Amino acid sequence: MLPGEVNNVIKTLRRINIEVVAVHSHMLNDDPHIIFLHYLGKGPALDLARDSGPHWDELGKKGSGVG
Repeated sequence: MLPGEVNNVIKTLRRINIEVVAVHSHMLNDDPHIIFLHYLGKGPALDLARDSGPHWDELGKKGSGVG
């Protein structure tokens, strides 16, 4: 993610009960600066995919603060 996208992505993950376990950067002097995160969702994979799909779609829309 870009730095301005991090908070909205974390809020979205928390809203769908996915735990963020790490936020970090792998690179030095990158431009644009890229942020990575690790997250953990518990439950059947199909349920996680179904429940999270609409939220990921929303993050990518203009005006959502992300994308």
